[in-house]
Amino acid sequence: MSPPISNFEASQERRSRVFWITFILGFFALDISIAVIAIVMAAGDPSFRPMPDYGDRSVAWEVHHQERISSEKLGWSVSVSAVEPDRQTVDFIIVDRAGAPVEGGSGDASGYHLTRVADQQHSKLTEIEPGRYRASLNCQRPGLWKLELRLNRVPDSTLTDRPSVEPQGLEERFVYESTIEFPRP
Repeated sequence: MSPPISNFEASQERRSRVFWITFILGFFALDISIAVIAIVMAAGDPSFRPMPDYGDRSVAWEVHHQERISSEKLGWSVSVSAVEPDRQTVDFIIVDRAGAPVEGGSGDASGYHLTRVADQQHSKLTEIEPGRYRASLNCQRPGLWKLELRLNRVPDSTLTDRPSVEPQGLEERFVYESTIEFPRP
């Protein structure tokens, strides 16, 4: 038989038991708190968002791929620049194979910063001079931007030496995608 426990020993054992249980529960609480903070930070950060309409884009990939192939056959090239000093607009200069400006097109542009995929911007294109199209895309954030351009144009019936022109009356459709880096202003 064990000797009887004194009041001092009993209170010391209770304090020890409370301390160790509290110590272990404190670690559990700390672990749960860190997990909750991580979830809240990830859910609130706009960098961790899926691309809007990702599913629709993946379903229509083949159509988009054919549009890009058709665009390459046109032989048009694009140069992109943000309009300084405020970078609220982006200019697209589009020229054909011969270096002549591509005039009379209409379409739209879209873009997003690669760290803010969910913040996509869309704008109609405005032709401000022959071959120069402007879109209202706010590109103030420095870094890499994904830009997409869609331009439709009815070909000029007087141009017959261009291999890209389909039978008269059909629209030329041009699709351009690129990742552009805009440095700090």
